[in-house]
Amino acid sequence: MQYRAIGVVRGRYVPADDTEFNRGLLITEDGTEIETVLLGQVMNLIKKYLDLQEPHLWVVYPRTRDTEEDVRLHLQVVGVWEPERLQQTQAIPKDPGVNDGYFSVRGEVIFNSQDKNFVVVKVQQLPRRRGDKIKAFKIKLKGTVPMKSPGYFWDFQAERQGTGLVVKEATVVGVLPPRKLKPKRKPRPSGRPQRPQRANPSAAAPPRPPSLRPVRRSPRPPVN
Repeated sequence: MQYRAIGVVRGRYVPADDTEFNRGLLITEDGTEIETVLLGQVMNLIKKYLDLQEPHLWVVYPRTRDTEEDVRLHLQVVGVWEPERLQQTQAIPKDPGVNDGYFSVRGEVIFNSQDKNFVVVKVQQLPRRRGDKIKAFKIKLKGTVPMKSPGYFWDFQAERQGTGLVVKEATVVGVLPPRKLKPKRKPRPSGRPQRPQRANPSAAAPPRPPSLRPVRRSPRPPVN
């Protein structure tokens, strides 16, 4: 049950401008323009080995964004699938079964619409550093799967058509383990703790008992 979202697209990368080389468009051979960003060491690889005037087979991470009209594909380029042109340390191994527009998506199906013909897959990313939280993103694919309760892990073989990804094959891998519930925290008392009330100083104090003083006797008169 390894999460995955990766594919290959052949096209010509056009940077947005000279100052923002890592952002631009990937123009495919069928004329589709897809918003694209370059990740990692791909920029150095392009400048050193590739001619951007020619199309190349790019290794990409897919993302999807909902628009008012349709779902648009967004690509993150992580490499080039041309080991015959590049050094082996910088190229991804060649696979004869890889074709332009092929995508592999593996994750949990969290929404499946039979009426609107789309399925939403949740893909988790491994944390880059130890102790970081696990991040996840959603990919929207055109197509449906047999109805099942949430919590199933699926393997999708998809194909790019225009700016969308269409499901070609879908296989159930298994049931995901139940999520661990976080322990509930005890509710904190609202506001500041109340102080014990003091006696009202304006209230009349109880009367004190009269003080008892010793009675002095007068001296006896002298006897003649």
